[in-house]
Amino acid sequence: MKSPFQNQIYSDYINSPHVIIHWEKTQAFLNNYNAKRGLDIGDRTPFTDQLESFFNCPFENTTFDLNEGKLEGEYDIITRIEIIEHLFNPLHLLTEIAGILKDGGKFYLATPKGKPYFLWSEDHFHEMSYKSIQKLVERTGCNYSERGN
Repeated sequence: MKSPFQNQIYSDYINSPHVIIHWEKTQAFLNNYNAKRGLDIGDRTPFTDQLESFFNCPFENTTFDLNEGKLEGEYDIITRIEIIEHLFNPLHLLTEIAGILKDGGKFYLATPKGKPYFLWSEDHFHEMSYKSIQKLVERTGCNYSERGN
């Protein structure tokens, strides 16, 4: 089933100034980490290419419904940038990620800060506070250590 909250990423969006600035700020937040294999959750975008260059390792992408699909493999680094707010069941994907992240691996999650419902984007199924996201991540058994702004 195609969700009305899941968007196709088009070149017009990728090349818009606000997205370019957002990706530059996200990359500035990332810590350099010696990784051999990475997973960028969602469609492959120019940001995936930037991640490969930044971490000097190949990155794969997902190609299935993230609300139900099963992740396989083992990864040193996993990124999930601006996706959680589009999912019906973010706990499912976070649990899947916990199962494939290597011990000592890095997981980066970015999502808009929770706002009052009337200010939500019409494309978002969830907008969560930091505390809500923290509780979801804790429920998966993953540790979290950093908080961005």
